[in-house]
Amino acid sequence: MVKGLLMDLGNTIVYNMNFDFNKGLKRIYDLACHPQISIEEFLEFNNYLKTKSYDNRGNIEIKLIDYISFIKSYFDLYFNLSLTELEIEFVKAAEEIKLISEVKKVLEYAKGNNIKVVILSNSTFSKNAIVEQLKPLNILHLIDELLISSECLFRKPEKLFFDLGIKTINENIENILYIGNDYKFDIIGAKNAGLKIGWFNEHHLPNHLNIDCFEFDNYKKLLHYLEGVS
Repeated sequence: MVKGLLMDLGNTIVYNMNFDFNKGLKRIYDLACHPQISIEEFLEFNNYLKTKSYDNRGNIEIKLIDYISFIKSYFDLYFNLSLTELEIEFVKAAEEIKLISEVKKVLEYAKGNNIKVVILSNSTFSKNAIVEQLKPLNILHLIDELLISSECLFRKPEKLFFDLGIKTINENIENILYIGNDYKFDIIGAKNAGLKIGWFNEHHLPNHLNIDCFEFDNYKKLLHYLEGVS
């Protein structure tokens, strides 16, 4: 019986579309009050900084808000917005999201059947910024908790991050189903954490390690599966 769903977010519940780090940076620059450097210098430095930090996270997460704070201090930039507000402006400029077809029906089924839903997401964005992203999709009331790597120290596939998700659901691990799309971060990570797995494999990628999981390429199949085991 499934009593808890531990779910990835990006490209599992929502599609992350057209992510462009430089668009976010340009928005930050545009909001600065009379910056003393050119946009070209600003972006050139950030290409270096991104390589040194954002692109080399490993299993430890960095916070986008800390990244913004660093460039604010490094270039003596002044803003009429708080760091929290600047992060939200960055996210809005850098990325669009779209709810994946039929996933809301799965979330509604879970809510209607007292199945806890906890999100376990790798992201440098804060929980606050992600909540702002999700508000227009009208699904927040269907989610019990959001665990975001930027606020939980670790990134998937680190087992400790999965362990935190299991602890948050607070059900026997045999009754928790992990849902994700990425083979390395989600599927291998969930296997190493001892979880039952549902692999959202819409592109029909190979299961190189023959990991035991329920594969589905659309959420109607997952809903049918849940109806059969809940």
